[in-house]
Amino acid sequence: MDDEELRVGEEIGVELLQAIDDSQIYVPIFSENYASRKWCLRELVRMVDNISKSKEKKILPIFYYVKPDDVDLKTESYRKAMGELKKEHEKKQQEKFPHEVESWEGELWEKALTKVGKIKGWVLQQGKSQAELLDLVVEKVLQELKIRHKSVTKDLVGLDDRVAEVLELLDVDCSDEVRLLGIHGMGGIGKTTLARVVYSELLSHFGKNCAFFDDIRETFNRKGNTGVLETIEKMKLKNSDLALQILAYEMAEMEFSHALQLFKRHAILEGSPARDVDDLAIDIVDTTGAFLWLQEIDDSIGKLKCLLDLNITNCGLIERVPDEIGGLVKLERFSLKSCYEVHGLPTSIGDLASLRKLDLSKTGITSPVH
Repeated sequence: MDDEELRVGEEIGVELLQAIDDSQIYVPIFSENYASRKWCLRELVRMVDNISKSKEKKILPIFYYVKPDDVDLKTESYRKAMGELKKEHEKKQQEKFPHEVESWEGELWEKALTKVGKIKGWVLQQGKSQAELLDLVVEKVLQELKIRHKSVTKDLVGLDDRVAEVLELLDVDCSDEVRLLGIHGMGGIGKTTLARVVYSELLSHFGKNCAFFDDIRETFNRKGNTGVLETIEKMKLKNSDLALQILAYEMAEMEFSHALQLFKRHAILEGSPARDVDDLAIDIVDTTGAFLWLQEIDDSIGKLKCLLDLNITNCGLIERVPDEIGGLVKLERFSLKSCYEVHGLPTSIGDLASLRKLDLSKTGITSPVH
């Protein structure tokens, strides 16, 4: 927010009002001088108006060296400031022609102040840590916004540089063009995970105009091109006259050090000295490499009708086996060894008539498979 620009014009611009409308959480900071600034009060009126129209929007106030009673106009502090604003308004109106007279906004400001003054927030007093308060505010805002964020696994490794590269390519602050970025790379290497993280990074920039669709393939399989077009229709651009630039980003295999770190976070190697565990981890990562990124077995695996051997070993991020696995009618050997997050198998596993060997060692499956 550009304070100086707002002070000069004493008006809130259309863009700022739009930003307020697009926001889900409002954190007004009430200071000693808050009630003497008309642009602050106008913002507050807009916030209060928005939360009255949507249950999803919330105001989380911070009382910065003032008390909630001050904001609720129960003390002289804010009442005095409002009185000064009214005197200033009346004086200016006397200097204007009749057709230029503006109405007094004070009643709206007072209603907004008294409403927000009753909302539980954070009170910062002398001697209290601002850093601790900031941590509390950030934690609360993230809790409130959690339903808007895409679920991303906590144990991410080696993505920071990739996220930075993608954000640089997208350059969301560029106002004269739209950028379409395709992320490509081998299956299971983490393309969707990268997209989820980038989405979460950009969510605050676009507000309610940000959307994530991770089921395009399923939509195509169910509805064909029509279903995909309906999904894309939801993402229609407001400014369709902007230039379109199409870019590509290659998702390369992760570095060995990152792969080793990721494996050791998920692996459970018990009963061996620490040195032996490290050596074993290095051997496994050296063998499996990039496939430590694998987070899911794609539903399309059921189309591999001639597959004889399916070895998904040491993939600690996989949590489920899709029902489509039952379509592998010729599968003879299936290993989920050391896929620690897999806690069950679909009933379609019984359709694997050719299966001779099933390795579920070091998985989360405790019940016998019949």
